[in-house]
Amino acid sequence: MNKPNLGEQIRKLRLSKKYTLAVMANRLGVTTSAVAAYENGSRNPSFDVLLKIARMFNVTADNLLGHSSKDYIDISGLCSAQRDSVESLVSTYRKFNALVAGMLGMEGGSERELAQAAEERFADSFEALEREIEDKKGQSKSKSPDAQKQTYENAQDGKEANVSENCEIKYLEARIKTLENIIKQKNGDA
Repeated sequence: MNKPNLGEQIRKLRLSKKYTLAVMANRLGVTTSAVAAYENGSRNPSFDVLLKIARMFNVTADNLLGHSSKDYIDISGLCSAQRDSVESLVSTYRKFNALVAGMLGMEGGSERELAQAAEERFADSFEALEREIEDKKGQSKSKSPDAQKQTYENAQDGKEANVSENCEIKYLEARIKTLENIIKQKNGDA
């Protein structure tokens, strides 16, 4: 299977965001015809424009050039606690995906196929979990204004990671636990 060339890669990314040539050109500070030339391969972007394109689509320059398919997340501007939270979230998602892939026999499947299969196969279990989490969120919203303000101030000072990030991690961990329980029941370990 051939790797897409730079022009094809740029076009694919532009269309994935539903950007017109004009919108992308404006964001890059180049002409519409320049973007069209990048896409059809008659011209290569300058190094500076290549980096702008990579940042615009949250990919690496290596990804654009076909050397790597890894995505990246820009965490500049985040404090240490927030970076740790993002790292924990990514790690938890990987564990969840590996567990689902193993359960469904889909090792090597695409992320989209894996997520769709998990949602279809475990929808009832996840819906019950989501209801439980919504109930807990409702309880935490009933905190006094002073308690809410303290939580916010702690998050601003880096004393507490962002509450919504922690909720996401706890939610994923609960989904993993749900899947582990399904495996135990399936294997008669319950």
